[in-house]
Amino acid sequence: MDLQTILTSAGTAAVVTLLVEYAAKPKLEARKDRIVENARQRRKLGIELISIFSEASRLKFEASTQWPREHWENPVNELEQKLAQAESALLGASSTLKKEQLSSILRPLVSARTTCGTIKNLITYGLSDDSESKHLTPAFATIARNAYDATVRVEVPRWRVLKYRKLIKRTDANGEIADPVILSYFADLPDNRGS
Repeated sequence: MDLQTILTSAGTAAVVTLLVEYAAKPKLEARKDRIVENARQRRKLGIELISIFSEASRLKFEASTQWPREHWENPVNELEQKLAQAESALLGASSTLKKEQLSSILRPLVSARTTCGTIKNLITYGLSDDSESKHLTPAFATIARNAYDATVRVEVPRWRVLKYRKLIKRTDANGEIADPVILSYFADLPDNRGS
């Protein structure tokens, strides 16, 4: 082989290697770090929502027994605190979510927060007939369902959101999102939303 050919190919390889090393790799590393951080934030949001779901489900079953009003103050305050943490986690993960997905997660969270405020008022002021437990069970069930719906919506992969965008605009008779992901993933489970 000719010496000039060998030197040319070695020089070209060195220039290309250095160019890739100093021009492309920093961008790829920054992108990788951003992707890892976004995934971490989405996982954190999912964990917060699952925590709310499990706490509200536990309280739903506890509500079937007659407890004094004082018993409910701490658990409801903790639940409200978890909802606030989930909203801040949603803000942290908002850069990883499409606009429609963000609003579809925020809607059940706001509804759960409103229901939690209603529960606090019910506990604070009570009812005239002392039937709080009859009203607490469906309220906690609503919070659990909203947290569950938000959790499932967080799990929608980013690549699937484009297909999801068209379907998410459909609403059912109550004005809630007729969520195709929830309907398709959990179609084989019995519908016990009201219980």
